[in-house]
Amino acid sequence: MDAIPSEGINLFEYLSENLYTYLDIDDSTSILILKNTNTSNIYSKKFLSNTTYNLLSALLNTARTGSAHKHAGISLSAFLTSILMSFMIFIIQAIIFILLRNHLKELYQTTILSKYHSSSEISSNSVSSIINGELNENATYFGWIKTVYKANMEKYLKSSGVDAYLFIRYLYVLIFFNLTLAVVIIPVLLPIHICSGSKDEMDFATTSLDILNMSNISSDNSNMLIFHFLLTIFVVIWFHVVLLNELRFIKNLSSSDYVLQNKSQLLFVDNIPNEYVTHTIKIKNYFNKILPDSAMEVIPLPLSINKLRKENSKLKRLDNKIEIKLLHIVLYKYFSQSQENVRIVNVLNKKYLRIFWNKNKIKFYFRKVAFWIRTSHNHFHFKTKRKEIQFNVFNGIRFKIFILQRRTFLETAYSQLQDLVSAKNSCQKYFQNEMTVTNSQRNEDDERELLIGQHQGYYNKVFVSFGSKFSAYMVGSFLNSFNIDTWNTALILPNTKGIIWSNLLKTKNYKTLLRSGFAFTISVFVILGWIIPVAFITLISHIPYLTSLIPIISKLNNQPTIISKLLNSVIPILSLVIITELVPFIYRYLSYIRYCRTQEELEINIQLWFFIFLFVHLFIVVTISSGMSLLIEKIINNPVMITTLLAHELPKSSNFFCSFVIIRGFTYSGGNFLQIKELILELFYYPTRYYSTKKKIKKMEKSLCYSWGSIYPLFSVLGCIGIIYSVISPIILPICSLSFFLIFFSVKYQFEFQCCGVNIAETNGILYINALTQLYTGIYCLEFSMIGLFTLYNSYRLSFAMLLLFIITLVIHHNISLNRISKIHKPTIKSITDNSSWNCPSYSSYTENNKLFSILNFDIGRTILIPQDPLDIGTKERSFIFNKYGMKCEFDKTTISTTGTITYL
Repeated sequence: MDAIPSEGINLFEYLSENLYTYLDIDDSTSILILKNTNTSNIYSKKFLSNTTYNLLSALLNTARTGSAHKHAGISLSAFLTSILMSFMIFIIQAIIFILLRNHLKELYQTTILSKYHSSSEISSNSVSSIINGELNENATYFGWIKTVYKANMEKYLKSSGVDAYLFIRYLYVLIFFNLTLAVVIIPVLLPIHICSGSKDEMDFATTSLDILNMSNISSDNSNMLIFHFLLTIFVVIWFHVVLLNELRFIKNLSSSDYVLQNKSQLLFVDNIPNEYVTHTIKIKNYFNKILPDSAMEVIPLPLSINKLRKENSKLKRLDNKIEIKLLHIVLYKYFSQSQENVRIVNVLNKKYLRIFWNKNKIKFYFRKVAFWIRTSHNHFHFKTKRKEIQFNVFNGIRFKIFILQRRTFLETAYSQLQDLVSAKNSCQKYFQNEMTVTNSQRNEDDERELLIGQHQGYYNKVFVSFGSKFSAYMVGSFLNSFNIDTWNTALILPNTKGIIWSNLLKTKNYKTLLRSGFAFTISVFVILGWIIPVAFITLISHIPYLTSLIPIISKLNNQPTIISKLLNSVIPILSLVIITELVPFIYRYLSYIRYCRTQEELEINIQLWFFIFLFVHLFIVVTISSGMSLLIEKIINNPVMITTLLAHELPKSSNFFCSFVIIRGFTYSGGNFLQIKELILELFYYPTRYYSTKKKIKKMEKSLCYSWGSIYPLFSVLGCIGIIYSVISPIILPICSLSFFLIFFSVKYQFEFQCCGVNIAETNGILYINALTQLYTGIYCLEFSMIGLFTLYNSYRLSFAMLLLFIITLVIHHNISLNRISKIHKPTIKSITDNSSWNCPSYSSYTENNKLFSILNFDIGRTILIPQDPLDIGTKERSFIFNKYGMKCEFDKTTISTTGTITYL
């Protein structure tokens, strides 16, 4: 910009040349935008200045204005319009799901199909009849609804795991809690809200949903607030009744046989002193001093463990490649040997036309062409052959040339199969050598110690197998309570598949502390800094802002009123949902950086941070009209104003959250039913990837294995929103109940027909307990807002009484955490004496030949599976593979049909 003008120059002319505009955002914020005078292009200068004005003014205004306030004063028709698009999308998803459900059983009915593969004792025919019976029972378009409705939730405890079962129970509890509150609160408060408005505002109020919330009460009718005070007390009391009942249920569940069977007697101990590292006898004696005759086996961790894991992954890949290669050979021979009754040249002949368009023949040719395309790289392999040519000129001249000869498909396949088998044999030989070194079970104590001393080295970490789960728990609790530098960070491992080995093998030092501190800083920054992308998405998702920035799409402003209202109401909410879905992946990586040693610790850490994030951005940011910087400044200068701030902002946002909760219910339940991502993969990706039956089984086992740490927080926040507005705007209670029921029914369908995998991050109810206690956030916000609302109405006695209720709630919360929650997973004397599960081992695999390989979940002697076929090609290939390579192959429970499709028997 030019220098400041001298006194002789007109200041007004100078400002008009350099000042583009001045805009007041609110009482404490203004925008000053200057012209870009450094460019010579007039069009570019005008475009840049207009873009700067539109972008900055809208962005700053969006960042400092609670988006929920845009729904204040909304009419019933506008409210219904805002949820219309989401409801229509839900109906479309449900219709597509109903039509595709019986045609894509591997996607929508995986539980029934997995029963067939997991059954080893029942014959194939009987199992097939059972499976077909279950499929036929639910084959109608709407027959599954009755099955899901009548299904007992208790069976999901064994089929889906403790965390999955408790999640669906959590939804059920939220439905019950909101319904009971609605039955009590709505008949009392709705008439008060409707009839307590000012006479001057009655005409306006009759067209607005604000007539249903607390903001409609005029100051002349402040005596009606006593009902809000009494019902707030009822909400707090009823919440604690439900909470204590659920904690009692969790305590009984944690002492049940099923949960105790999943507990482990395997203890991981870190920072073993150097003089103990290579002496398993000394380590065992140390633990036996803590609890006599408790330690059974000590399993040290060799320094080569990372190489072992890499070789095991390589072995798994080789097994999969061998299975796929054998399947290619069988399918190639099957397609080649099958009788083709149709000749392409006679297609025009009417005699063959009917046969050609036979449905099965079309499928046969389609599968054959598809197979040829998938394996096209094996049809064009060449080999070189050296050949000598001699001429009799000048005493004979010899030439050596190389001739390229095209290999057949079978030659290429068998050659590649031989290479794969050789690589597998070398991997197995490596494992056998390592097993000889690490296997110490059959040796005497002195020989075992000698073997360990001869090994290349060990980590200062060990696994200790105890005689009972109770012994492992007692020793682990003792080590974590008293040891600081050595024999510390004891960890009971219920599932060794959930170990994060890269973090478990790390030694704590200043690097780990710096890394954890860095992860913590980034976690906080994500919460505070996510306001910028949320504000930007909200900015560009509003049609007027978007058209001002991009003139090409200005025609959207000319749409009918109902469409404009629909887009302006739904797009901001959907954009908020989409951008929020990215956050769990960020926190998952940050939890990994924080050195979480197991998937269980990872999920618990994600749940904590993701709940804070969602509560800040789904509730506080969209509710508070001031920007975060101004909000923090006001709170620091006057902390008491929190209650007044909540009281002023919450009633304005009630209509928005009513829309948000029901839209979230429609989108979540519709997505659970249709599963668009999995549907696209099932149609276009999996057919080219999942050839072998083992891969299909593994896909079904991993089907819908949820990361519960990123799912619980969303419903905790929705539950908090329902609690906060239960008295301010009670109409939200039935809306929450409907939304939770839609999600409950869709999740119940998934547990009934789709979930068949094992949760390797099982927390045995810790996530559920955390989710229940996170609802206290809603209770505290409700009490704070009621204190502020009573103050605004000059009802200071009610404000003081509500402050006392807040203090009482804090005391009760502390006592529940100290006396109930902290003791839920601790064994009681009664559970130890009455329940033998505390005293029996749960991992029989540790008595095998190599305990370390069992902990690492190594399966060296896997069986190669191939499908059956009508031409008995698989039988011949199985004999050929066994005779030539000594490798066992077994038939799985699939067959190649007459059309070349791999189907279940």
